[in-house]
Formats: sequence, C-alpha cells, structure tokens
Amino acid sequence: MNPTKITPDRIKDSIIELKVSFSQEFVLILAHLIKYSSATKYYKYTLSSNQQGNNYLFYNDTIKFQITEQTIAMNCNKKYNSWIFYFKEVSKLLDVINEIDDKLLFQKVGVRYVSSYLETDLRSILKFNFSFNFPNISSDKFSFGNEFEYKSSKVFMSLKNKISEISYENKPVLTSYIDIDIINDKLDLDIFEVRKQIDTQHDIEKDIFFGILDEDYLKSLNPVY
Repeated sequence: MNPTKITPDRIKDSIIELKVSFSQEFVLILAHLIKYSSATKYYKYTLSSNQQGNNYLFYNDTIKFQITEQTIAMNCNKKYNSWIFYFKEVSKLLDVINEIDDKLLFQKVGVRYVSSYLETDLRSILKFNFSFNFPNISSDKFSFGNEFEYKSSKVFMSLKNKISEISYENKPVLTSYIDIDIINDKLDLDIFEVRKQIDTQHDIEKDIFFGILDEDYLKSLNPVY
C-alpha cells in the first residue's frame, strides 16, 4: 500500500494533459470559458500573444490550465497540497468543460509528476545504482531516462542528478529531479470515464515513485497510510 501523504513531498509540477475532441467549434468553447459559463466563477485568466495566436491561461489558487483545439493541460498552481484537493479541482474543471460541451471525447491521458531535490544526490534516496564502464571514472552528475510499460500504461521516467541551475536569489545551486510521466494514448472516453482514468494513472504514478524510493528515506518522510 502506498502512502497518502509524505512530508515534505517535493512536488514541483503535477501535470495532467488530455487530448480531446470537441463537438463544437473551439471559438465557442473559448467564449464560454471567458464569458458565459460557470468557469467565470471559478477561474481568472491572462492573455498572451505569439505568432500562433492568442494564449489564454486560466487559474485559481489551486490549479492552472490551458486549452487548445485538441488539448487541455493543467498543473498545480503555487503549491501542491494533496491529490484529494487537486483531483477535486481537476474534476470541477471537467464538469465545467462538460457543461459547455457534453459530447466531447478524450483520446489520450497523461499524468506527469516532477519532484525536485535541492542539493541532494539521488543515489542516497533511491534504489538506483549508476556507474561508468570505466573503473577509473566517477561522476555524481548524470541524466538517466527510461521507458517501459506498467499496468497497461506507458511510463516515461527521467532521473537527473545534481543539475547546475541558478536559484531565485541568482546563486548557483545543484538540483536533482525525479520526473515520471504515465500515458495512455489509445482511448475513447467520455467525461465520466476520463475522470476514472486520471485517478487510475495517478495510482500508477504512485506505484512507480514509491517503488523506487529507498525504504529508509521513505520512513524519514513521515508517511501517512
């Protein structure tokens, strides 16, 4: 059984991306989001422009999302609280979209979590060994990617150890990342089925994440079951 909470969780991004087929013209979908639907009660928005056109970013304190003719992409805003609170906002957003277009279908679901670890060597917290084939060479900086299938989902996992970055204080820091993306891209789901699929893929995300953590490190995070 996976924990329902760890402290701290180190989650930087909790991205959910959906490929969608709307039954209405996209300009009408966008107009309803901006002016006419219940979205106006729940979300503010900002507008930016580039060569491809206008980009709208909708947000509240918990979630932010962008919508195009084929995708809905959402992420936590400011700080990730817990799956319970985040999934509640995801579900509310789906209800709003369904209110505008109740015949839309979803072909792809992606659930991606990125956790960041400042000044941390991933080898000290993961069940992972990394070494060169050359015995006289050692390094504590690496980037490792892997792709596999788990519970009928595609898993893309990236581990980055001690990457040189510039902090908000404009100081050099070393940051490590665990990036796990769970994808199903041969779907044909309605609004109710996609909600269940998102939750299922989040469970798979947790299986992978907690499965690679060192047991002693996991205990240090005060897990709640």
